Amino acid sequence: MQRFEVRPGDCTSRDCFRDRERSELGEVDASSRVGDEYWYEFSFYLPKDFPNIYPAKTALGQFHQKGVTSPPVLFQYGIPQGSNTSSYYLDLNQTKLGHFPLISERNLRGRWQDIRVHARWSMAADGFIRVYVNGRLTADVVGPNTTHANPIYFKYGVYRSFLSRYKSAYGSSEVPAQSALFRSVRKSKTMRGLLGAASEPMQP
Repeated sequence: MQRFEVRPGDCTSRDCFRDRERSELGEVDASSRVGDEYWYEFSFYLPKDFPNIYPAKTALGQFHQKGVTSPPVLFQYGIPQGSNTSSYYLDLNQTKLGHFPLISERNLRGRWQDIRVHARWSMAADGFIRVYVNGRLTADVVGPNTTHANPIYFKYGVYRSFLSRYKSAYGSSEVPAQSALFRSVRKSKTMRGLLGAASEPMQP
């Protein structure tokens, strides 16, 4: 189990300049290729006092790409575009295919959430991403899920952006601290492999 905490000012010089703060880990080797099909798994826990910092954004997991600024997939917490209700949601960031609520605000805190992802990474119509929350298929999106051919890797922890939006909305000089727990972060070529020796722990 790993604990991540972001307090005001927890940013590199580059992140500070870009209105961001983070505490994250990620795969050393970006071994998932466009055209590959993979299963991923992670669990996270938010304490009951975990603050919602909307209109700033909080990402609790993301798929990124080597050499690409914008990640193809984010797991965000806040109010997705087109909604007026906070949730933990899937954000297909590069392809703009939409936002898909995964866990409601009232069910998010004070319990472990088990996330399983089955994806075929593709820039074409044969791509898909399926997200299972606590064993239930919650999002099933078919179509391109990246706009770049670069290798893909998973990052997890607490990553927050557009902090100035929160400061402006609440007349505050800083954004409240956030902390989260993560465990069982792994991937495999098959679902069965997640449970056995074929899985790959996604350690930094």
